[in-house]
Amino acid sequence: DYSLIKKPIQQPSPIKVLKAVKTEEELDAYKEAFKQTDKTMRAIRKYIELRDNLSEYDIAKKLEEEKVIAKKLKAYKNAK
Repeated sequence: DYSLIKKPIQQPSPIKVLKAVKTEEELDAYKEAFKQTDKTMRAIRKYIELRDNLSEYDIAKKLEEEKVIAKKLKAYKNAK
């Protein structure tokens, strides 16, 4: 029961520090993810700008296509 604790000890959690520190591999993964997101957003923006009368469905379909392309590209890079 927490009511029994008269003076709780307030210290920063060491777990927060461990979660905040990233390895080079984690940083590289973040960078790659951001690159892919930028690439996808550019493709979607271009897709929207070049078409009239788009629906949310059309955009979602294009996003799925971009996702498939990204997966294939990743698999190709990993196979090298």
